[in-house]
Amino acid sequence: MTVVYLLLGIIIFLLFVWDLLLFSHERRILKKLDEILREIKEG
Repeated sequence: MTVVYLLLGIIIFLLFVWDLLLFSHERRILKKLDEILREIKEG
């Protein structure tokens, strides 16, 4: 379980860095995070 959360953290971090490097809108980042959180809650 710990490895899964670690991987999720790394993926989220990479998404943040990727969007920041591309200077894209923050809404896209928030939308992605919202989708990921929904999947985690649903299991």
